[in-house]
Amino acid sequence: MAAEEIELLDLSDKTILVVDDVKLMREVIKLSLSDIGAAKILEAADAKRAFSYVRDWQIDLVLLDWEMQPISGIQFLKKLRGMEDERMRQTPVIMVTSSTETKRIVEARDAGIHGYLVKPVSPAKLKQAVAKALGKRRAFISTDNYTGPCRRVKNDQLYKGKERRQK
Repeated sequence: MAAEEIELLDLSDKTILVVDDVKLMREVIKLSLSDIGAAKILEAADAKRAFSYVRDWQIDLVLLDWEMQPISGIQFLKKLRGMEDERMRQTPVIMVTSSTETKRIVEARDAGIHGYLVKPVSPAKLKQAVAKALGKRRAFISTDNYTGPCRRVKNDQLYKGKERRQK
């Protein structure tokens, strides 16, 4: 994403939901979001409350912790991606967690995240991830084994190899 696109990020009309069971983390993330121009920020300490917000509000972005009880962030994400309502199912989600394990990153990617941030999150990285998730929207894919944003972010028009998909 170009630096100009990140600088032009306008969050004034976006509703962002921060889901984390640790109040201090919610406060830190909310403060960082406010610093980059977010005006409407909701918070939930658990997945149950988060689902009520997703159902009742027009949520533009969810920032989601992995380690929550009784429903983890990844369980929340999978349930969200399986919802009937297209608006809710396609809500952009950024996983914000302390885990750097490749296994978890792959699992989150395969569950349909738009971004993955490792705590502690710098305001610059948060702004970049939010801009990417809310910027140019990627196609949303629903198949038998994947529901989420198209994971192909590089479109190399010069590639002519045998693996090139035809239009």
